Amino acid sequence: MSNARDVTCRPPQRRALWFFVGLGAVGVGLAVERATYGSTILDLWLGIGVLLALSGVGSLCAVTAEVTADAHGLHFRKLLRRRSVPWADVADLRVRRLHANNPRVHEVRRISLLLRNGRTTLLPLPQAFSGYPSDFDATWEALRALHRAYGTPASDHVPVLSSRTAGRSWAGSLIVCALLLASAGGTACLVPAVASYEQAWKSAAPCPASTPTRERGAWLNRPGETLRNHRRSGGRGAPRPEPPAGP
Repeated sequence: MSNARDVTCRPPQRRALWFFVGLGAVGVGLAVERATYGSTILDLWLGIGVLLALSGVGSLCAVTAEVTADAHGLHFRKLLRRRSVPWADVADLRVRRLHANNPRVHEVRRISLLLRNGRTTLLPLPQAFSGYPSDFDATWEALRALHRAYGTPASDHVPVLSSRTAGRSWAGSLIVCALLLASAGGTACLVPAVASYEQAWKSAAPCPASTPTRERGAWLNRPGETLRNHRRSGGRGAPRPEPPAGP
């Protein structure tokens, strides 16, 4: 009977992650409210709501990640996916070093599975950042002990891979390019609206002091045209002609 213990790995700081998930929910409500009832395209609160919503989605993906290992194999889940891999299908457990050659970014260590069919799978947990304490080494040794007890490792040493030795995947670069193109397209769509809005304010003129308060909103909504129509129609608040001088 093997003495290898079961392993359960969850993300640290779960309370902080759930807090940001709550902020993300608030951001979604704020973004929907401002998009529905906002008066301008460039709304500060709409941008804040979108940023909070994006941070909430990222936190939700992080807090729902989990990896467990027992005598039957590895079981890991993400936000929208669950998967189990028996030990018989695992050829080797490897340490993957991310950003190892980039001094501006902290190096990240993760565990990669090499399957019998030649495919590789990167486990969502555990993760170790350089310069920060973690239980990565202890979890790594516990997983290797389970693999030796219930599987057949392809190597006795600890394989360590970096971006150079593992090869680069085109999927990440394709996603980054798609995001950049989407951002550029969104910015290009906003340029005519921003230019038109700026031109309208440049052509605006102040309304007369005698304009009633309830009518001043029209001057703000369509400043240039409202001013011309207001003066042409001789409506309320239009400048009154000076009385002729007496003889």
